[in-house]
Amino acid sequence: MKKDGLPPGSSCHLSSYLARGLICGDEMVLTIYLIGAKERMKLLSKKLYDASKGIKGRHLLIDDERSQLPRGDLSDNALASEFFLNEREVDLKAGHDRLLWLVEKLKEYDIYVD
Repeated sequence: MKKDGLPPGSSCHLSSYLARGLICGDEMVLTIYLIGAKERMKLLSKKLYDASKGIKGRHLLIDDERSQLPRGDLSDNALASEFFLNEREVDLKAGHDRLLWLVEKLKEYDIYVD
């Protein structure tokens, strides 16, 4: 683990820092991470949705993969609202995982994120 808390070889993206802040942020700055992560998740989700338009079956594959993640029963926007409003540990961890998953999916489609 690097000293910034990210695994070796990972990029230092804003999304990664926001995701990390959801599970490691201290209580004094958690609200900042919550707001940033919520808005970031919505932006990345829209980018992924736009990237999957027009390619038959891609959106279904993305939805299927998303459903396997923690709190996969929620859309990206619903999960963003859930962790923002409730601050439950399970939702914060799911938000962390979802943000990182969105970044990785966008990388697969060669879409610049941060």
